[in-house]
Amino acid sequence: MKRFHFATIHLVMIGLILFGIATIFVRVLKSESALIFALFIIMVVVVALLHYQKTTYESLEIEQLDELNQDVEDSLKTLLGKMPVGVITFDENDHIEWFNPYAKLVLSDENGNFNKQLIADFISQKRKGSPSNVITVGDNKYAAFVDFDNKLTYFIDNVYDQPLPPHSLRGRGCPPRGFCPLAAKK
Repeated sequence: MKRFHFATIHLVMIGLILFGIATIFVRVLKSESALIFALFIIMVVVVALLHYQKTTYESLEIEQLDELNQDVEDSLKTLLGKMPVGVITFDENDHIEWFNPYAKLVLSDENGNFNKQLIADFISQKRKGSPSNVITVGDNKYAAFVDFDNKLTYFIDNVYDQPLPPHSLRGRGCPPRGFCPLAAKK
């Protein structure tokens, strides 16, 4: 259902109508008490209209925020589903709640079973203060990170274990080992 919102012109027209009604009451009613009562009724109508306007704007704002939040959440899920980074969320007890398709691809066996124990062990080791940021799956190594505040684990291919080509750009801002975007441009 679409809500009606007062525009400025509506409020001006309502003001003119109420002014006209007040003018008629002044002419018709000779008693001051009747005039005060009529002005009181007019003020009640004005306050009721302003309250309606306020509640309508508040509810519309909440609906817009909810819709925006849902759009952002949908976009984030789409992004997490397509990017080549493994993302895994876990609860307070370190049980896996959700993982994106890349995490499933990397951490599943040949039958398609997700290896939850590998991630649970990694999270447990990080809670105990382990300095290692590497998850090994078969012959592949992945750099992994745990964000305990957001209950999030993410991992990427460990490119730092790959040797650099002989034409290294070490002196131009590239790391001594690993991928260098400057070298990729050549």
